[in-house]
Amino acid sequence: MNYLIKEGILYLEDCIEIEPRQFYENIEISGIVFPDELKVIGEEAFAGCHNIESIVLPESVIEIRAGAFFENTKLKEVKLNKNLEVIGEGAFLSCTNLKEIDIPEKVKEIPEMCFYGCGLERVELKENIETVGDQAFWGNEELKEADILSPYVRLGLDIFGTCYKLKSGYVAKGYPDEMELYDEILYSLLALTSYERHNEEVKEAVREYSKENLKLLMEKILKTGNTLALNTLVKTGILNGNVDEYLNKAFERKQNELVALLMQVKNDGEDLEL
Repeated sequence: MNYLIKEGILYLEDCIEIEPRQFYENIEISGIVFPDELKVIGEEAFAGCHNIESIVLPESVIEIRAGAFFENTKLKEVKLNKNLEVIGEGAFLSCTNLKEIDIPEKVKEIPEMCFYGCGLERVELKENIETVGDQAFWGNEELKEADILSPYVRLGLDIFGTCYKLKSGYVAKGYPDEMELYDEILYSLLALTSYERHNEEVKEAVREYSKENLKLLMEKILKTGNTLALNTLVKTGILNGNVDEYLNKAFERKQNELVALLMQVKNDGEDLEL
């Protein structure tokens, strides 16, 4: 492999595979011109290259291996090529300024911790995705919406752990096969925000979980101001009866849309009593 770094740009030539840690922690690099014949980017090849801002892969690349771009903290733009088939574990872990990503159709798996600690604001995984690994999007603190469109996908644990702003989305499968408490609450809230898009089996599961865990869900809804989820609880009649406790909290937090919905429940209850 031949390469040249000029004015911060890395020019690669005669390269089919970039070796593991080839440019590890090279802070001189701010951009990369990849050769058209490149097929594989090795483990941690560009890990710790804090000044890389943009990556555009040639159509020849088929694999990005584990940790290839780990902790590229200035990385803002990644354009993955349509022929890419494999993305390794933690490939973009801690790329804190990466706000969006488009996954090509040939990629079947988002592996463990792949986008852990990034700055993604929205995630859409199309029907080609068969597996999403544990903690794949953990710690994306700016993530607000997530769609996982395959009803047959295998969902790992804590995929969206500590994504505190995530309060809307559509997960076609409804719930993972294995869940911890955090996952149960999160997937229930997401399903409530996209309730009408789900099939009857998922709807029934969401209704049952919501009835059994209404207090937990309401705590989360009030904490995040999740109007969409509350609206579904009201429309489906899951939330009824005395809502004064929730209403007072919404008043205190000046959550006007939540207050309006809760007042509707309160008034409906009073009408029934009359």
